[in-house]
Amino acid sequence: IKVLTNYYNAKEKQLNDNIKQITDTILYNLFEYLIDCEYPFWEIKEILILEEFEKYNKDNLTEEIYSDKNKENFYSWTEQFWNKPNNNTIHKVDLESNLRKMFPMFNFDKLFKSIVLEYIVFRGEFIIVQFSDTLGKDLFCSAYFRLDENFIFLEWDNF
Repeated sequence: IKVLTNYYNAKEKQLNDNIKQITDTILYNLFEYLIDCEYPFWEIKEILILEEFEKYNKDNLTEEIYSDKNKENFYSWTEQFWNKPNNNTIHKVDLESNLRKMFPMFNFDKLFKSIVLEYIVFRGEFIIVQFSDTLGKDLFCSAYFRLDENFIFLEWDNF
């Protein structure tokens, strides 16, 4: 039992040391969905920074928010986040910072505060996590991911 305790304590420390890259990968997966579907997240009033949102043309919201430039910028980071370790062995952009610039009306702080952990399971070298949000589950609805020993997202599902 001591060997297992030491292993999982070390894994917890690694997880905490790499939480930024893991969080950025969660954001990558969320925004990949939002961008692909051109999801109108602005209809979730709790997630908006109103003074920023009011700067947009209401008659052309989808095209303006999900502009070709934003899509191109976002997808330029795919290589860093798709099937890559989240253990600081490779350099990655600060995705959260870049997304905050691309989507200034999106309240990331409220999103983070809204996350509710449903469960976390350690199964051998895998970590399995499921969570949702308190915003009507419109952004994360029983979101699920499985990480390997290098914190590579082997599975991701949301909605």
